[in-house]
Amino acid sequence: MPYSYVTKCTDLARELQKRPISVALNANNWGSYASGVFNNKCSQTSVNHAVVVVGWNKSKGNWLIKNSWGTNWGVRGVSGGSRGYMWLSKNNCRGVCDYLYYASK
Repeated sequence: MPYSYVTKCTDLARELQKRPISVALNANNWGSYASGVFNNKCSQTSVNHAVVVVGWNKSKGNWLIKNSWGTNWGVRGVSGGSRGYMWLSKNNCRGVCDYLYYASK
């Protein structure tokens, strides 16, 4: 299956209207996240975790991230359901707009 690389945050927002996008970023300080918009700066020099961007808040520019740490972590998604999501502040972590891939076919 071919993959495409997204090169800018504006591309990410556009592509999110069609599909979720895989990203790699630094999640060293995410363990205590429980609610709200996460705005605790991540490392800007390294990545260590893969997640899926599943949405964004257009007016505020925050990204909705689906994590793999299970349903006891994070918040519920936009439509409710199980936990395992987080709102990440725009420009917060290296990777959200630096290392993005999606299946193109």
